[in-house]
Amino acid sequence: MLTIAGAGFAAFPAAAGNPAVPAAPAVFSAPVNVSQSGGAGAKGSWIGAATDGTVDIAYAGSDNTSTTIAQNQVFAGPFAQNNIDGSSSWVGNMKVKHDNLGRVHAAWYHNQGSNTVIYYGVRDPGQANWRVAAIPGTVTGPGTNGGYKVVDLAVTPDGKVWVVFSRNGIGAKIVHSDDTVNWSAVEDVPGPFSSTAADFAIGVTTNQTIIVGWFDRGTTDIMTRMRPLGGAWGDITDISARANRAQGYTPHFAASPDGGLRVIWNEVDPNNTVCEGRGCRDVWYREWSPVSGWSPQLVQLFSTPGETNDYGIAVDNTGESYITFDDDSHRPSKDVTAYYIHGRGTTFSAPEAVYPSSWGLAVARHPDIDVNGGFAHIAANSNVTGSYENYYAYTQAAGGSITPLPTATNTPHACVPGQFDDVPAANPFYRYITDLVTRGAISGYSDCTFRWENNITRGQTAKVIMLASSDKYQIINPPVESFEDVPYGSTFYTYIETAYRNGIISGYTCGGVGEPCDGQNRPYFRPNNQVTRGQLSKMASLARQWTLLNPSTPTFTDVPQANPFYKEVETAYAHGIISGYTCGAPPAGVCDPQNRPYFIPFGTATRGQASKIIDLSLYSNDITPTPVPPTATATSVPPTATSVPPTATVTGTPPTATQTSVPPTATSTAVPPTATHTSVPATVTTTATPMLNVR
Repeated sequence: MLTIAGAGFAAFPAAAGNPAVPAAPAVFSAPVNVSQSGGAGAKGSWIGAATDGTVDIAYAGSDNTSTTIAQNQVFAGPFAQNNIDGSSSWVGNMKVKHDNLGRVHAAWYHNQGSNTVIYYGVRDPGQANWRVAAIPGTVTGPGTNGGYKVVDLAVTPDGKVWVVFSRNGIGAKIVHSDDTVNWSAVEDVPGPFSSTAADFAIGVTTNQTIIVGWFDRGTTDIMTRMRPLGGAWGDITDISARANRAQGYTPHFAASPDGGLRVIWNEVDPNNTVCEGRGCRDVWYREWSPVSGWSPQLVQLFSTPGETNDYGIAVDNTGESYITFDDDSHRPSKDVTAYYIHGRGTTFSAPEAVYPSSWGLAVARHPDIDVNGGFAHIAANSNVTGSYENYYAYTQAAGGSITPLPTATNTPHACVPGQFDDVPAANPFYRYITDLVTRGAISGYSDCTFRWENNITRGQTAKVIMLASSDKYQIINPPVESFEDVPYGSTFYTYIETAYRNGIISGYTCGGVGEPCDGQNRPYFRPNNQVTRGQLSKMASLARQWTLLNPSTPTFTDVPQANPFYKEVETAYAHGIISGYTCGAPPAGVCDPQNRPYFIPFGTATRGQASKIIDLSLYSNDITPTPVPPTATATSVPPTATSVPPTATVTGTPPTATQTSVPPTATSTAVPPTATHTSVPATVTTTATPMLNVR
């Protein structure tokens, strides 16, 4: 049975390496029993936190023959039980993820007689019930290969769903859906796989670069294979290879807002031998960038005389990674509790126990984590009451005291035209949002919010730019569509056609995954994909009709002359509508010899950021372009001489087979949603620093 529910110990010893980042201690809410089985018991624990403040926690019944999801209306509780798969046979291995459209997704295996089939469910915003169905083409077994029961799930912010299902020692298959209803044909992940390949996992970037990972007992390492959207699979890459390594286990992936990926895995510590036969095991961490590939640093997040078995990772919209894990350090063997840690790069906070010391030696195992609305949400399985139940706790993201919770519903009040509850005059984007609203180029939502931190799609961007520049371009409505996926009469049809026929946008050549060619071989526009920073710079520069610059010396470290958006980014910078990130400071990475800033061209843009760039590009008094690189100074945070437990150990020898797949080079960009989007529940407003640093 798989169910989903809604809404101090001894310190770890310090590991050699970078000290923990100074951070306020996390303050966790009191744990809430979300499974409430009344002694029947529950297994597993997987969590998804929606943008409207609701939380869904999935778990299996103790007999493994039903699947339940507990869901709350506001993450303080209470939690309502929703049995979404009451199979009389075995079900399990569920994974749960959220998207930025307010939906929560789940995938799991379901026995059908002697076969196994993969099920998928989605809860739409504002709904209590789930839409559940078997994924076509996923039936496997019986026979030599048996059923594929190891399941993992990845969801992009705009709601595209990828599922991997596998069988240890055999291999893996993947399938995806762009609309949560229609599914692609099932595809085999290319091998070769050894007879010891196990626990396949999947991740997908904001630009839909796919990664499949697994652990291999033969190499003792974490192996991966990547494929850009519409491209070919790259080589198998060993991402945990280093000197003095031991057996690694089960990777977990999470996407980062710069178009990259984060990965954690479990590894035996050869320097710590006090544990049982399998050895002491700790969690390791690494990052992948679409610009530079895998980071050279392999980070050991802690080193303890304990055994970690389960763990989870999530990344917020500022690029901070949040990790939870179980461990029995300083406790009797297998009496584990759940811990929480956050950071990025090579610098992380010290792990903190999620559950109170008053729980004593009760097991708190199989934790999972999600982050949304400025809060980190954690679920774990515990026998504190004498039988196993699933418990939920939360803390303000990145530590600190718990701020007041979001309310389930906003207090009704009349909206003031051009004003938004979440965009006060002090908001850094207030001026630009207000100007675009006054000009009729963009609007907000029916609940009086603008949701300036939400991402914006390519179709939305085309609409805002065309409306904002109506003095230059007449909106057209041609009878024959230019793009296969933007049919006549669709929401953004006239704006996309106008932008395309004026040379402001282009598309993707047909023939990619899920994008077959029609008789005219028309391209695809992907209107629901999130716009990237490079695409937004290109659209804004071309709409303003600036002469594109091509300086011999790049301004930004990560936008070389070979970058498909080089001229547009340099032009936008020279006209003062964009800037970058100082090298050495998050999320920009290391400094080159010139200390040039980073731009992160494949990172996504928010509604607030897009409003500023579009407003400046179209309405500001033009300035004389001065494509001179800014004098950026490195602001790397030096290690602090503290003994805060535990610290991250960094190993700098990367594997040689790195893969650096680059996202598609579409010329278009996506911008803030317009008045047509009023059905998505409001998000919790946070004070996260905007990713796109435009000045």
